[in-house]
Amino acid sequence: MKDKERDQKIKKMLIGLWSIFIIMLAFLAVFSVLNWKDIKQDLFKGKGVLITEDRSGEINILIAAYLEGLSNTDDNTLMRLVLDPTQFNDMTVVKSRSKVITQYNNIVCYIVDGLKENTYIVFAVTNITISGVDSTPLDILPPFLVVKDDKGRYWIDNRPKDKETEEYIDEISGDSGIQEIYKKVMDDQERCVNEDPTFKNFYEKLY
Repeated sequence: MKDKERDQKIKKMLIGLWSIFIIMLAFLAVFSVLNWKDIKQDLFKGKGVLITEDRSGEINILIAAYLEGLSNTDDNTLMRLVLDPTQFNDMTVVKSRSKVITQYNNIVCYIVDGLKENTYIVFAVTNITISGVDSTPLDILPPFLVVKDDKGRYWIDNRPKDKETEEYIDEISGDSGIQEIYKKVMDDQERCVNEDPTFKNFYEKLY
């Protein structure tokens, strides 16, 4: 009799422990999902390069402000976003470009860690509005080098890059994940060429 009571107690204890274990697993699963929603999604691993998508984070805000400064030919805005503001002492090139590309929308940044701590290589994909063109094709801009300072502020490093950084950017640009992004942009441009005569005319003048 005593053995049966002991067995029943053990069974109850095991059931209780399993219940607690299952509850803990459920809690961890929910916790993981909630955290995953807060963390930017890692999209590709390619040949070993980890690429992070940023649609609304601090780096995206920086790049969006920079592109708005370009389209508005706002030298004050551009100067306060870069490490070398003297680049915009002469706005001739920016003004010429703004007459062709008048707006940037739906900016998505694809970010790869740089060679040094708190540095990032940023590939920005955006819909562009082109003067005289009806469609707004995707475009991928030349990679940005972004740095974070000791106060946590992000800057575009527009200074001349050293050979090591240039080679690193070339290397990651060939990564399969980055190439998928380039292909997505090229496919969209091809679609616009086929569907929009105004963009086809613009595209053929370029190429």
